[in-house]
Amino acid sequence: MGKSEATPTVTKGEGEELVLTMLEVDPATEDPDLLDAIRKKNSAALTSILDPHDELSAKDSSNAAAAVWYFVMNGHHITGNLNLLTDLTPVCDRWVRSLIGTGPPMQVCARGSVNCNGIKLDDVWYVPGVTVNMVAGAHFSNQEISLTLDRSAFSLKRPDGTVVGKGRVKGNLYEVDFLDISSTTAPWYIVSNAAEHMTGNLHLLSNFTPTQPGRQVRTHTGAMLQVRGKGSLSSTQLSIPSVSYVPGLTENIISVTQLTDSGFSVAFSPHGCTITRNRDGKTVGCAYHAGGQLYLLDYLRVADSK
Repeated sequence: MGKSEATPTVTKGEGEELVLTMLEVDPATEDPDLLDAIRKKNSAALTSILDPHDELSAKDSSNAAAAVWYFVMNGHHITGNLNLLTDLTPVCDRWVRSLIGTGPPMQVCARGSVNCNGIKLDDVWYVPGVTVNMVAGAHFSNQEISLTLDRSAFSLKRPDGTVVGKGRVKGNLYEVDFLDISSTTAPWYIVSNAAEHMTGNLHLLSNFTPTQPGRQVRTHTGAMLQVRGKGSLSSTQLSIPSVSYVPGLTENIISVTQLTDSGFSVAFSPHGCTITRNRDGKTVGCAYHAGGQLYLLDYLRVADSK
């Protein structure tokens, strides 16, 4: 990504109460007693928000319909408005602080997806106490999304020219008009504990060849299921050969083992992972951490690897 002109900054008296960027901090460098106090304060709320029997209205009275999102260059997608999030999963011991570096750290309690008021976005952190909804441009750096930005507006595009986001400067801040970077297809996860790519949804596969008789395979959950054939994935974001059809599997899985055996490398970080082709070092895919051992795939193109 690149920007053509300097980013507007907040001037005194114009939005100075807004925390425009939250950067992750290492809890090992913070006061442990302070972190424990914050954890205890948030523990009851965290238990409540992850309980499917609790009503969302009782958890957060913020008005989702009036939510405004701002584009920032660094940090992470963040909101303090629980009503905006779905598919919540807990986040373990991640902390952020405002860019200016003052005040105590703030705990990242959960992550989820947003699909509200023209904003569709995955992997958004829920940070209680944050009063601004932030879309972080740095988070798109491995997602094949290019940024065009000047002093009046910005836009986000995929390689095929599809505009997936736009915004304009309002009050010296970049206000997001619309954003559609949420996965529109069946989610696929990269995992380390599965021997092969697999799906339980036959409709996702092309060039399918049935296997008779079936053979057993251990899934990422440890369950033993039957492989009933193989096929390929082919879409704008996914181009993957040799995917096993496993009836009864509830998630779509990309295997680190099969990738590495096919001439690719997978580099993991706290935020996600990147897949590169060994022979030329080209990045062919990326995913972000979706909780536990699951990494949600953004794109992966390995069908032309041979």
